Amino acid sequence: MAIDIKKLQVVRRFAGPPPPRPVSVRRRCPADYPGLNPDQLAMAEALSSPLLMGPPLCDQLVALAAHVFDPEEAALARHLRPLRAVPARDVARAARRPLDEVIAVLDRVARGKRAIHGEGRGAARTYRLIPILPGMFEMVMVTQAPDTLTPWHRTFARLIDDLFQTGYVSTYWRRHAELIRYLPVGRLALTHPLALPSDQLEVVADRYQDFAVGHCQCRMTAKVAGRGCDKPSLVCSAMGAWARDAVKVGMKSISKQAYLELKREAEAHGLVSFIMNMEGLAGQASCSCCGCCCYIMRLVNEYDVPAGIAAPHFQPEFDRARCTLCGACARACPMGALVVDAQAKAAYALPHRCIGCGLCAVACKPAAIRMSPVPDYRLPPDSWFAWLTRSARGVAGNALGVYLDRLLRR
Repeated sequence: MAIDIKKLQVVRRFAGPPPPRPVSVRRRCPADYPGLNPDQLAMAEALSSPLLMGPPLCDQLVALAAHVFDPEEAALARHLRPLRAVPARDVARAARRPLDEVIAVLDRVARGKRAIHGEGRGAARTYRLIPILPGMFEMVMVTQAPDTLTPWHRTFARLIDDLFQTGYVSTYWRRHAELIRYLPVGRLALTHPLALPSDQLEVVADRYQDFAVGHCQCRMTAKVAGRGCDKPSLVCSAMGAWARDAVKVGMKSISKQAYLELKREAEAHGLVSFIMNMEGLAGQASCSCCGCCCYIMRLVNEYDVPAGIAAPHFQPEFDRARCTLCGACARACPMGALVVDAQAKAAYALPHRCIGCGLCAVACKPAAIRMSPVPDYRLPPDSWFAWLTRSARGVAGNALGVYLDRLLRR
Protein backbone atom coordinates (compact mmCIF):
# COMPACT_ATOMS: atom_id res chain seq x y z
CA MET A 1 0.00 0.00 0.00
CA ALA A 2 1.34 3.44 -0.92
CA ILE A 3 2.29 5.86 1.84
CA ASP A 4 -0.07 8.82 2.00
CA ILE A 5 2.29 11.73 2.58
CA LYS A 6 -0.65 13.74 3.91
CA LYS A 7 -0.55 11.39 6.90
CA LEU A 8 2.84 12.63 7.98
CA GLN A 9 4.75 10.89 10.70
CA VAL A 10 3.78 12.60 13.96
CA VAL A 11 5.71 11.84 17.16
CA ARG A 12 5.69 14.29 20.09
CA ARG A 13 4.34 17.06 17.89
CA PHE A 14 6.91 16.26 15.19
CA ALA A 15 5.80 16.33 11.55
CA GLY A 16 7.99 15.11 8.72
CA PRO A 17 8.35 12.45 6.06
CA PRO A 18 8.17 8.78 7.02
CA PRO A 19 11.30 6.61 6.65
CA PRO A 20 12.01 5.31 3.12
CA ARG A 21 10.35 2.10 2.06
CA PRO A 22 12.66 -0.86 1.35
CA VAL A 23 12.86 -2.33 -2.13
CA SER A 24 10.84 -5.55 -1.92
CA VAL A 25 11.20 -7.05 -5.40
CA ARG A 26 11.89 -10.80 -5.22
CA ARG A 27 14.25 -11.96 -7.95
CA ARG A 28 13.33 -15.10 -9.86
CA CYS A 29 14.91 -17.22 -12.58
CA PRO A 30 13.30 -18.63 -15.76
CA ALA A 31 13.17 -22.13 -14.24
CA ASP A 32 10.66 -20.82 -11.70
CA TYR A 33 8.01 -20.58 -14.45
CA PRO A 34 7.84 -24.05 -16.04
CA GLY A 35 4.20 -23.68 -17.09
CA LEU A 36 4.49 -20.29 -18.75
CA ASN A 37 4.48 -19.90 -22.52
CA PRO A 38 8.19 -19.67 -23.43
CA ASP A 39 7.65 -16.66 -25.72
CA GLN A 40 5.87 -14.73 -22.98
CA LEU A 41 8.67 -15.64 -20.58
CA ALA A 42 11.17 -14.38 -23.17
CA MET A 43 9.29 -11.06 -23.27
CA ALA A 44 9.50 -10.75 -19.50
CA GLU A 45 13.26 -11.34 -19.70
CA ALA A 46 13.56 -8.75 -22.50
CA LEU A 47 11.66 -6.14 -20.48
CA SER A 48 13.93 -6.77 -17.49
CA SER A 49 16.91 -5.31 -19.34
CA PRO A 50 18.68 -2.37 -17.62
CA LEU A 51 18.71 -0.75 -21.08
CA LEU A 52 14.94 -0.46 -20.60
CA MET A 53 15.23 0.43 -16.90
CA GLY A 54 13.46 -2.84 -16.27
CA PRO A 55 12.97 -4.78 -13.02
CA PRO A 56 14.70 -8.10 -12.42
CA LEU A 57 12.70 -11.12 -13.42
CA CYS A 58 9.95 -11.39 -10.81
CA ASP A 59 6.35 -12.52 -10.44
CA GLN A 60 4.96 -9.02 -11.03
CA LEU A 61 6.95 -8.57 -14.27
CA VAL A 62 5.98 -12.00 -15.58
CA ALA A 63 2.30 -11.29 -14.91
CA LEU A 64 2.53 -7.96 -16.73
CA ALA A 65 4.36 -9.40 -19.75
CA ALA A 66 1.86 -12.26 -20.07
CA HIS A 67 -1.02 -9.78 -19.95
CA VAL A 68 0.43 -7.31 -22.46
CA PHE A 69 1.65 -9.89 -25.02
CA ASP A 70 -0.54 -12.83 -25.90
CA PRO A 71 1.36 -15.93 -27.13
CA GLU A 72 1.17 -14.96 -30.82
CA GLU A 73 2.32 -11.39 -30.12
CA ALA A 74 5.11 -12.58 -27.84
CA ALA A 75 6.38 -15.03 -30.47
CA LEU A 76 7.10 -12.04 -32.73
CA ALA A 77 7.91 -9.31 -30.21
CA ARG A 78 10.66 -11.44 -28.67
CA HIS A 79 12.75 -10.64 -31.77
CA LEU A 80 12.67 -6.89 -31.04
CA ARG A 81 15.44 -4.96 -29.31
CA PRO A 82 15.44 -2.21 -26.65
CA LEU A 83 17.34 0.59 -28.40
CA ARG A 84 17.53 -0.52 -32.03
CA ALA A 85 14.59 -0.44 -34.42
CA VAL A 86 14.11 -3.85 -36.02
CA PRO A 87 12.63 -4.01 -39.55
CA ALA A 88 9.46 -6.06 -39.84
CA ARG A 89 11.09 -8.13 -42.57
CA ASP A 90 13.84 -9.20 -40.14
CA VAL A 91 11.20 -10.31 -37.63
CA ALA A 92 9.39 -12.20 -40.39
CA ARG A 93 12.62 -13.94 -41.38
CA ALA A 94 13.49 -14.88 -37.79
CA ALA A 95 9.97 -16.08 -36.96
CA ARG A 96 9.43 -17.72 -40.38
CA ARG A 97 6.15 -15.93 -40.84
CA PRO A 98 4.79 -13.97 -43.84
CA LEU A 99 5.65 -10.27 -43.69
CA ASP A 100 2.04 -9.08 -43.87
CA GLU A 101 1.08 -11.33 -40.94
CA VAL A 102 4.01 -10.05 -38.88
CA ILE A 103 3.07 -6.41 -39.51
CA ALA A 104 -0.58 -7.10 -38.64
CA VAL A 105 0.33 -8.75 -35.32
CA LEU A 106 2.98 -6.21 -34.29
CA ASP A 107 0.69 -3.32 -35.23
CA ARG A 108 -1.88 -4.85 -32.91
CA VAL A 109 0.62 -4.22 -30.12
CA ALA A 110 2.04 -0.93 -31.40
CA ARG A 111 -1.13 0.81 -32.61
CA GLY A 112 -3.80 -1.01 -30.65
CA LYS A 113 -2.24 -1.59 -27.25
CA ARG A 114 0.57 1.00 -27.76
CA ALA A 115 2.96 -1.25 -25.83
CA ILE A 116 5.83 -1.12 -28.35
CA HIS A 117 7.06 1.57 -30.74
CA GLY A 118 6.40 1.27 -34.45
CA GLU A 119 7.18 3.61 -37.33
CA GLY A 120 7.37 3.62 -41.12
CA ARG A 121 5.06 2.09 -43.68
CA GLY A 122 4.70 -1.22 -45.43
CA ALA A 123 7.83 -3.34 -45.79
CA ALA A 124 9.87 -0.44 -44.37
CA ARG A 125 8.01 -0.54 -41.05
CA THR A 126 10.21 -1.00 -37.96
CA TYR A 127 9.53 -1.78 -34.30
CA ARG A 128 11.38 -1.62 -30.99
CA LEU A 129 10.74 -2.31 -27.33
CA ILE A 130 10.10 0.57 -24.93
CA PRO A 131 10.65 0.81 -21.16
CA ILE A 132 7.80 -0.03 -18.80
CA LEU A 133 8.12 3.03 -16.51
CA PRO A 134 8.38 5.60 -17.93
CA GLY A 135 7.30 4.47 -21.39
CA MET A 136 4.81 1.66 -21.89
CA PHE A 137 2.67 2.75 -18.95
CA GLU A 138 2.20 6.28 -20.28
CA MET A 139 1.72 5.22 -23.90
CA VAL A 140 -0.92 2.61 -23.05
CA MET A 141 -2.88 4.83 -20.65
CA VAL A 142 -2.48 8.32 -22.16
CA THR A 143 -5.46 8.12 -24.49
CA GLN A 144 -7.78 6.59 -21.89
CA ALA A 145 -10.29 8.24 -19.56
CA PRO A 146 -11.81 6.94 -16.32
CA ASP A 147 -15.03 6.04 -18.14
CA THR A 148 -13.35 4.41 -21.17
CA LEU A 149 -11.06 1.97 -19.38
CA THR A 150 -11.66 -1.56 -20.68
CA PRO A 151 -11.17 -4.64 -18.50
CA TRP A 152 -7.81 -5.11 -20.28
CA HIS A 153 -6.72 -1.58 -19.35
CA ARG A 154 -7.87 -2.00 -15.75
CA THR A 155 -5.87 -5.19 -15.39
CA PHE A 156 -2.88 -3.48 -17.01
CA ALA A 157 -3.14 -0.60 -14.51
CA ARG A 158 -3.31 -2.96 -11.52
CA LEU A 159 -0.31 -4.94 -12.76
CA ILE A 160 1.70 -1.74 -13.31
CA ASP A 161 0.88 -0.64 -9.79
CA ASP A 162 1.85 -4.04 -8.36
CA LEU A 163 5.19 -3.77 -10.15
CA PHE A 164 5.81 -0.22 -8.92
CA GLN A 165 5.06 -1.31 -5.35
CA THR A 166 8.13 -3.57 -5.42
CA GLY A 167 10.26 -0.41 -5.44
CA TYR A 168 12.43 -1.54 -8.34
CA VAL A 169 12.05 1.83 -10.10
CA SER A 170 13.86 3.55 -7.24
CA THR A 171 17.06 1.62 -8.03
CA TYR A 172 17.34 3.53 -11.33
CA TRP A 173 17.27 6.99 -9.72
CA ARG A 174 20.16 6.94 -7.25
CA ARG A 175 21.97 9.65 -9.23
CA HIS A 176 20.48 12.92 -10.42
CA ALA A 177 19.20 13.00 -13.99
CA GLU A 178 17.40 16.30 -14.48
CA LEU A 179 14.72 15.22 -16.95
CA ILE A 180 11.85 17.37 -15.69
CA ARG A 181 11.36 20.41 -13.49
CA TYR A 182 8.43 21.51 -11.37
CA LEU A 183 7.23 25.09 -11.70
CA PRO A 184 6.34 27.42 -8.83
CA VAL A 185 2.57 27.76 -8.50
CA GLY A 186 1.24 30.59 -10.62
CA ARG A 187 0.46 33.03 -7.83
CA LEU A 188 4.15 32.94 -6.86
CA ALA A 189 5.75 32.68 -10.29
CA LEU A 190 3.84 35.72 -11.55
CA THR A 191 4.57 37.91 -8.53
CA HIS A 192 8.00 36.89 -7.28
CA PRO A 193 10.52 39.61 -8.25
CA LEU A 194 13.22 37.06 -9.09
CA ALA A 195 11.04 34.67 -11.08
CA LEU A 196 12.39 33.86 -14.55
CA PRO A 197 10.38 33.34 -17.74
CA SER A 198 11.24 29.64 -17.48
CA ASP A 199 9.48 29.59 -14.08
CA GLN A 200 6.17 30.76 -15.53
CA LEU A 201 3.85 28.33 -17.28
CA GLU A 202 2.07 31.21 -19.05
CA VAL A 203 5.36 32.31 -20.62
CA VAL A 204 6.24 28.76 -21.64
CA ALA A 205 2.77 28.34 -23.17
CA ASP A 206 3.17 31.55 -25.19
CA ARG A 207 5.81 29.82 -27.28
CA TYR A 208 3.27 27.37 -28.72
CA GLN A 209 0.08 27.47 -30.77
CA ASP A 210 -1.24 23.95 -30.26
CA PHE A 211 -2.36 22.31 -27.02
CA ALA A 212 -3.76 18.89 -26.14
CA VAL A 213 -5.01 17.40 -22.90
CA GLY A 214 -5.81 13.96 -21.51
CA HIS A 215 -6.36 12.26 -18.18
CA CYS A 216 -3.48 11.68 -15.76
CA GLN A 217 -2.35 8.08 -16.05
CA CYS A 218 -1.12 7.94 -12.45
CA ARG A 219 -4.38 9.22 -10.98
CA MET A 220 -6.46 6.79 -13.05
CA THR A 221 -4.21 3.90 -12.03
CA ALA A 222 -4.46 4.82 -8.37
CA LYS A 223 -8.24 4.74 -8.64
CA VAL A 224 -8.17 1.32 -10.29
CA ALA A 225 -5.85 0.11 -7.52
CA GLY A 226 -8.41 1.18 -4.91
CA ARG A 227 -6.71 4.28 -3.52
CA GLY A 228 -5.74 7.71 -4.79
CA CYS A 229 -7.52 11.04 -4.53
CA ASP A 230 -10.41 13.01 -6.00
CA LYS A 231 -8.29 15.81 -7.49
CA PRO A 232 -8.77 16.72 -11.17
CA SER A 233 -7.44 14.14 -13.61
CA LEU A 234 -7.83 16.02 -16.92
CA VAL A 235 -4.39 17.60 -16.51
CA CYS A 236 -1.96 15.55 -18.62
CA SER A 237 -1.03 17.84 -21.50
CA ALA A 238 1.18 18.55 -24.47
CA MET A 239 2.13 21.69 -26.36
CA GLY A 240 3.38 22.50 -29.85
CA ALA A 241 4.41 19.66 -32.14
CA TRP A 242 3.92 17.18 -29.33
CA ALA A 243 0.31 18.31 -28.98
CA ARG A 244 -0.33 17.73 -32.69
CA ASP A 245 1.06 14.20 -32.36
CA ALA A 246 -0.97 13.63 -29.18
CA VAL A 247 -4.22 14.59 -30.90
CA LYS A 248 -3.55 11.95 -33.57
CA VAL A 249 -3.60 9.22 -30.92
CA GLY A 250 -6.68 10.43 -29.10
CA MET A 251 -5.90 13.33 -26.79
CA LYS A 252 -8.21 16.34 -26.98
CA SER A 253 -7.16 19.52 -28.78
CA ILE A 254 -7.89 22.67 -26.75
CA SER A 255 -7.13 26.38 -26.91
CA LYS A 256 -4.31 27.98 -24.97
CA GLN A 257 -6.84 29.80 -22.81
CA ALA A 258 -8.63 26.55 -21.97
CA TYR A 259 -5.29 24.91 -21.26
CA LEU A 260 -4.23 27.61 -18.80
CA GLU A 261 -7.65 27.50 -17.12
CA LEU A 262 -7.25 23.74 -16.55
CA LYS A 263 -3.83 24.35 -15.03
CA ARG A 264 -5.15 27.10 -12.75
CA GLU A 265 -7.96 24.81 -11.57
CA ALA A 266 -5.39 22.07 -10.90
CA GLU A 267 -3.34 24.48 -8.77
CA ALA A 268 -6.47 25.46 -6.83
CA HIS A 269 -6.75 21.77 -5.84
CA GLY A 270 -3.15 21.65 -4.60
CA LEU A 271 -1.60 20.12 -7.72
CA VAL A 272 1.77 21.25 -9.10
CA SER A 273 2.90 21.17 -12.73
CA PHE A 274 6.08 19.86 -14.29
CA ILE A 275 7.51 20.43 -17.76
CA MET A 276 10.48 18.88 -19.54
CA ASN A 277 13.70 20.44 -18.26
CA MET A 278 14.83 21.95 -21.54
CA GLU A 279 14.30 25.22 -23.37
CA GLY A 280 13.61 25.65 -27.08
CA LEU A 281 11.80 22.37 -27.70
CA ALA A 282 9.43 22.04 -30.65
CA GLY A 283 6.99 20.63 -28.12
CA GLN A 284 6.49 20.34 -24.40
CA ALA A 285 4.78 17.94 -22.02
CA SER A 286 3.25 18.72 -18.66
CA CYS A 287 1.15 17.09 -16.00
CA SER A 288 -0.24 18.45 -12.73
CA CYS A 289 0.78 16.09 -9.96
CA CYS A 290 -0.13 15.06 -6.43
CA GLY A 291 2.10 13.31 -3.93
CA CYS A 292 -0.30 10.41 -3.36
CA CYS A 293 -0.75 9.20 -6.97
CA CYS A 294 2.11 10.50 -9.14
CA TYR A 295 4.77 7.84 -9.65
CA ILE A 296 7.51 10.46 -10.02
CA MET A 297 6.59 12.14 -6.75
CA ARG A 298 6.08 8.82 -5.00
CA LEU A 299 9.67 7.85 -5.76
CA VAL A 300 10.73 10.83 -3.67
CA ASN A 301 8.00 10.49 -1.04
CA GLU A 302 8.31 6.77 -0.48
CA TYR A 303 11.87 5.88 -1.50
CA ASP A 304 13.70 9.18 -0.98
CA VAL A 305 15.42 9.17 -4.39
CA PRO A 306 15.75 12.12 -6.84
CA ALA A 307 13.46 10.58 -9.51
CA GLY A 308 14.79 12.63 -12.43
CA ILE A 309 13.62 15.96 -11.01
CA ALA A 310 15.81 19.02 -11.53
CA ALA A 311 16.86 21.09 -8.53
CA PRO A 312 14.39 23.97 -7.99
CA HIS A 313 14.93 27.68 -8.52
CA PHE A 314 13.33 28.53 -5.15
CA GLN A 315 13.22 26.89 -1.74
CA PRO A 316 11.32 27.90 1.42
CA GLU A 317 12.92 30.12 4.04
CA PHE A 318 11.30 30.41 7.48
CA ASP A 319 10.78 33.60 9.46
CA ARG A 320 11.31 32.27 12.99
CA ALA A 321 9.57 35.24 14.58
CA ARG A 322 6.33 34.62 12.66
CA CYS A 323 6.28 30.81 12.54
CA THR A 324 3.76 29.29 14.95
CA LEU A 325 4.89 25.68 14.24
CA CYS A 326 1.33 24.80 13.25
CA GLY A 327 2.47 22.33 10.57
CA ALA A 328 0.20 23.67 7.80
CA CYS A 329 3.19 23.97 5.49
CA ALA A 330 4.18 20.33 6.02
CA ARG A 331 0.63 19.17 5.34
CA ALA A 332 0.49 21.22 2.11
CA CYS A 333 3.84 19.96 0.77
CA PRO A 334 3.31 17.23 -1.86
CA MET A 335 6.86 15.93 -1.39
CA GLY A 336 7.14 15.51 2.40
CA ALA A 337 9.97 18.04 2.19
CA LEU A 338 9.19 20.03 5.35
CA VAL A 339 9.92 19.13 8.95
CA VAL A 340 8.10 20.87 11.82
CA ASP A 341 9.22 19.98 15.34
CA ALA A 342 7.18 21.91 17.92
CA GLN A 343 9.10 20.41 20.84
CA ALA A 344 12.44 21.60 19.49
CA LYS A 345 10.81 24.80 18.15
CA ALA A 346 12.25 24.12 14.71
CA ALA A 347 10.92 24.17 11.16
CA TYR A 348 13.04 23.53 8.10
CA ALA A 349 13.06 22.12 4.59
CA LEU A 350 14.80 19.01 3.28
CA PRO A 351 16.50 20.40 0.15
CA HIS A 352 16.90 17.06 -1.63
CA ARG A 353 13.10 16.54 -1.53
CA CYS A 354 11.94 20.10 -2.26
CA ILE A 355 10.72 20.91 -5.78
CA GLY A 356 10.24 24.64 -5.15
CA CYS A 357 6.51 24.64 -5.92
CA GLY A 358 5.66 27.14 -3.14
CA LEU A 359 2.53 25.41 -1.86
CA CYS A 360 3.97 25.69 1.63
CA ALA A 361 4.19 29.49 1.34
CA VAL A 362 0.63 29.67 0.06
CA ALA A 363 -0.62 27.54 2.97
CA CYS A 364 1.24 29.51 5.65
CA LYS A 365 -1.31 31.92 7.15
CA PRO A 366 1.17 33.81 9.38
CA ALA A 367 3.22 34.46 6.19
CA ALA A 368 6.25 32.93 7.89
CA ILE A 369 7.57 31.36 4.69
CA ARG A 370 9.07 33.09 1.71
CA MET A 371 10.45 31.41 -1.38
CA SER A 372 14.11 32.36 -1.73
CA PRO A 373 16.22 31.72 -4.83
CA VAL A 374 18.74 28.89 -4.65
CA PRO A 375 22.23 30.43 -4.98
CA ASP A 376 23.67 27.78 -7.31
CA TYR A 377 20.53 27.31 -9.44
CA ARG A 378 21.27 26.14 -12.97
CA LEU A 379 19.13 27.33 -15.84
CA PRO A 380 17.41 24.63 -17.93
CA PRO A 381 19.53 23.34 -20.83
CA ASP A 382 19.01 25.29 -24.04
CA SER A 383 19.92 22.54 -26.52
CA TRP A 384 19.70 18.78 -26.95
CA PHE A 385 23.46 18.52 -26.51
CA ALA A 386 23.37 20.40 -23.21
CA TRP A 387 20.41 18.29 -22.06
CA LEU A 388 22.21 15.06 -22.94
CA THR A 389 25.36 16.22 -21.18
CA ARG A 390 23.46 17.03 -18.02
CA SER A 391 20.74 14.38 -17.91
CA ALA A 392 21.55 11.39 -20.08
CA ARG A 393 24.82 10.82 -18.23
CA GLY A 394 22.85 10.35 -15.01
CA VAL A 395 20.34 8.01 -16.67
CA ALA A 396 23.15 5.91 -18.17
CA GLY A 397 25.04 5.86 -14.87
CA ASN A 398 21.97 4.66 -12.99
CA ALA A 399 21.32 1.89 -15.53
CA LEU A 400 24.97 0.80 -15.44
CA GLY A 401 24.82 0.65 -11.64
CA VAL A 402 21.79 -1.65 -11.80
CA TYR A 403 23.47 -3.85 -14.43
CA LEU A 404 26.65 -4.24 -12.36
CA ASP A 405 24.63 -4.95 -9.22
CA ARG A 406 22.78 -7.76 -10.99
CA LEU A 407 26.07 -9.24 -12.21
CA LEU A 408 27.39 -9.30 -8.65
CA ARG A 409 24.22 -10.98 -7.35
CA ARG A 410 24.24 -13.84 -9.82
